[in-house]
Formats: sequence, structure tokens, C-alpha cells
Amino acid sequence: MHIPRLLGLSHYHQRPGVHPHGRIIPEDHMVIELVTGGNGSVEVAGHQVAVGEGSLLWHYPGDGTINRSKFDDPYRCLSVLFELPEAGERLPRVSNWSDPTAVRSFTRESIRRYHDQAFDRPSLALWLLGELNYRVKQWQRLGAGELPAGLERALTFIRGQDAPNATIEELAEIAGWSPSHLHAMFKQHLQESPHSYQLNRRLLFARELLATTTERIAVIGQRCFFNDATHFSRCFKQHHQVSPAEWRQKHLQPYFPG
Repeated sequence: MHIPRLLGLSHYHQRPGVHPHGRIIPEDHMVIELVTGGNGSVEVAGHQVAVGEGSLLWHYPGDGTINRSKFDDPYRCLSVLFELPEAGERLPRVSNWSDPTAVRSFTRESIRRYHDQAFDRPSLALWLLGELNYRVKQWQRLGAGELPAGLERALTFIRGQDAPNATIEELAEIAGWSPSHLHAMFKQHLQESPHSYQLNRRLLFARELLATTTERIAVIGQRCFFNDATHFSRCFKQHHQVSPAEWRQKHLQPYFPG
């Protein structure tokens, strides 16, 4: 597998009161910008597109980097320079990583690994591209930036919890909508209810705990807001066709292909 060569990484802070000097990406290069704070814009197909915290920009040869900044709230971004991959699909110029906590954590870890001389560059390049590519795919799966702002706010809150269990009234207040409108927006855009969406997140967290810890199954059920161990096991088996214990037995051990 050919891994594009990592050519540089920096955390850029735009000075207040001035616009940045946007760069045109040369041949054989690719730049990814992840906005970590502030506000600016980038030219896409002749139009300025606003960017802010979580905006993820994928620039190819001939494209320009961020070229406008809000003077009293200048943008900051993680900027990563790669050699252009030999092949593969081209990702959208502008997408979004909607979890601010994860954006900040990823940025800190990227900088730390880049300046750690013991961390080899091909492995770092593979990790960076894999994580950022995944975030674009997740954005596309969740509606490619077309979700209403209120729904985005509710989802950002949910994704910030390991095992979300907010009431629909709490989520509606975050979204700025009535509970019935929030429920309708979940069904229209995500094809599931707020309860179902949160339940799937809780079950995801349960699967992670079962596969990575030796905590008692009853304790995992409690951490994931199930009423009791019986309720947890019944719900888990209904969704995954195996019990929590069977899931753990399958995943909490080395994998050897048959």
C-alpha cells in the first residue's frame, strides 16, 4: 500500500485585523486544513464559503487555502501538507467535524506526534489520513452538512457523551425547538427517533467496554443507563443477536482468521 508522504504539519494562528495570504496548492501536493477556532472563509467555485471550528477543508492542486479571516475573531487551523496520492477518490473541498472536543484532542495529538522524533512519518501519515478521511465520510453519512442547525446542536450534544441518555425535552431545549418538532426532524433527516439514536450510541459504548475491559456486565449496563442487567442483556441481544457475554467472549481475545 502506497502511503502519501507527509511533508509538513503546523497549527496556524491568523493575526487579528488582517486577511491571510491564501496559498494555491502546487502540482503533486495536497493540503488539509482543520479549523480549530475563530472564523474565516475559503473560495470554492468562485464563491466565498464561511468556515469555523470543525470545518474540514481538503485542497488539491490549483485550489486555494483559507483566504479570509474575521478581523476580531481570526481563525486557527491545523494545516497538514502531503504529497498528492497516486490514485483514489477526491473528497469534498469543505466538510465538517461536528465534535469540538474531539477536534481539539485530535489537534493536540497530531502536533505531539509530529514533533515526537520517535514516531515514524509513514505511520503518522496513515493515522492522519485515516482519521480525517473517516470524519469526511461520517459527515457525508449524516447528511453532508444539510442538517438543520437545531438538529446539529442536538447531535453535537449527544456525540459529546459516551452513553447519552438525555430526555427529548432536554434535547429540544438545546435545539431551540418543541419536542414534537425535534422528533420530526430526527425522523426526517436520520430515519430514527431521538430515543433510538441515543440507544444506538449507548449500545456502541457498551460494545466498546465489553471488548476492551473486564468490568462486570451488570456494571457496564449501569454505565450505559439500562435499568438492570436483565434489561441490558435483553436489549443487547435484540440488537446484536448475541448476549453481552457472547460478544465479550468473541472480541476480548486475539483474532485469528480461520
